[in-house]
Amino acid sequence: WPADNGREHSKIDNRRRSSVSVPKSKNLAMGQPVNIIMYHYVRELSRSRYPEIKALLVDEFRKHLDFFTKTGVVLTGQDIVAAQQGNFDLPENAFWLTFDDGYSDHYDYVFPLLHEFGVSGTFFPPTNK
Repeated sequence: WPADNGREHSKIDNRRRSSVSVPKSKNLAMGQPVNIIMYHYVRELSRSRYPEIKALLVDEFRKHLDFFTKTGVVLTGQDIVAAQQGNFDLPENAFWLTFDDGYSDHYDYVFPLLHEFGVSGTFFPPTNK
């Protein structure tokens, strides 16, 4: 890890198994593959105005974060950019968590859980341009 990033990462533990499905990896800058996990809705459906929407329940998201932090390393967007530029070596079992569309779910549920697990995600809110 770059000495200046000040983060500690969990050790990879391949003994633990989970029901989380991980899509096929992408290789960046000829390095290790990275698992890109994309989220839209993460919410408590019982409290939602749209209880029929296809969303990931908050407890399930917590299980995802538990799995990712115990079996690999959660990368930041800065890590991805640095790897693409050839300035960062991707570790084995790397995960990049992305969140699309800027829903309030992200602020209400995702941010607190990311903070609790000591990881970050990359958010892609819509813009006017």
